[in-house]
Amino acid sequence: MRPAGLLSAHPCVERFIRPHKEQLLWMHTFSTVEELRRALLDWVV
Repeated sequence: MRPAGLLSAHPCVERFIRPHKEQLLWMHTFSTVEELRRALLDWVV
């Protein structure tokens, strides 16, 4: 069993993060951190 303090220890959090990785982070190469930040904000909103 994983330590309780790790985010990956929580299945609900894992289910929330997975679409981010699949739909945004794995499909696009970002030139700057600011570009990544804006894309994440657009995806969430």
